[in-house]
Amino acid sequence: MIKRIFACPECDNGLTQTQEVLGWFYLPMHFALIPLFIGMIAYFTRANLSGITVNEIYFGLGIVFVLAVMGEWLRRNFYVLLDAPGRAALCLAIGFAAYWVMSIAVYFVLMLALGAPDNPNSAELAELAGADFSAMTGIGVLLVPIVEEALFRGVVFGTIRRKSRVLAYAASALLFSLLHVWQYVLVSGDARLFIYMLQYLPVSLVLAWQYERSGSIWTPVAFHAMINALAFYVTEGL
Repeated sequence: MIKRIFACPECDNGLTQTQEVLGWFYLPMHFALIPLFIGMIAYFTRANLSGITVNEIYFGLGIVFVLAVMGEWLRRNFYVLLDAPGRAALCLAIGFAAYWVMSIAVYFVLMLALGAPDNPNSAELAELAGADFSAMTGIGVLLVPIVEEALFRGVVFGTIRRKSRVLAYAASALLFSLLHVWQYVLVSGDARLFIYMLQYLPVSLVLAWQYERSGSIWTPVAFHAMINALAFYVTEGL
């Protein structure tokens, strides 16, 4: 019974060629160009944009793009989820266990390498959550998972998966991990901060695996939302 529920569905990305092309076009904009553009606009106009406002603009643009270009794909994926909820639930449970095991291992590696890991991205999110917990939770739980899963699992993993499974996992994990670190390296000029990419590899691999195994992008979206919600909950409790 478990084998039947957990059988790997056909690994067909489901995106149309147009959606793939537009997705790859938007990816570098989401990855670097939009953050840099927002920063330049704020600098030259002397606009005092808060970190929360920047995130609202950034992910607001992202969700508009994803819904406009990939809305039909999201709907089809939702029907896949409804057709096999048991498979999705099993992927969520196994993924959660694997994520924590790998995360603990990475944490101990960073402890040995750095003494006391102080991820700049985590520190900034904690500061922003402290300033406006409701706004940051809304962004992190509702907008971020849909935008990032559509781009990094739907576009990157999904299109590369048809040619190379190993390369699809590697590319989606490395790009997703780099997304959370590169700006801090650029601002500080400290390349040693790249080591914090290790903290995002476990969740990157789990999210790709959940998408592949469940056959629906909504499974990693749900898991991503759960992880972000838990992170904000822990931050609020500190």
